[in-house]
Amino acid sequence: MAIEAGSSPGIESDLNLRLQEECTPQDVGLATRKRVRKNRAQIQPTNGPKWAFGSVLRECRQGKGMSQEQLAAAAELDRSFISMVERGIQGPNIVILLKLAEVLEVPAAEMIAKMETAIRNPPPSRPPPR
Repeated sequence: MAIEAGSSPGIESDLNLRLQEECTPQDVGLATRKRVRKNRAQIQPTNGPKWAFGSVLRECRQGKGMSQEQLAAAAELDRSFISMVERGIQGPNIVILLKLAEVLEVPAAEMIAKMETAIRNPPPSRPPPR
């Protein structure tokens, strides 16, 4: 039974067709269920390129007197993404880096140079939390 992709509304690929025809509802539930542990501490980096860029981004944003919400809106990004970048959990791709630099009116090369300086001169390590 050959059905062309896109012939049925909401179905976008042959894989989706096969999954619908071959899997039971229980199989689909197993494939899409996510396990989430509560009270899980999120590990945030304290060195490295993601941490360094996040520090530079926060410094530039605060220097312009902008909130994360304002920066996100101006750059057409999600505020939670800005937060994750500033905490060193996510790193921007080159397109987003250029967009952030444009919104902050800071050359991207300057942001990268500051990031390199922060990598070479990390802050003193803090004692682990008790």
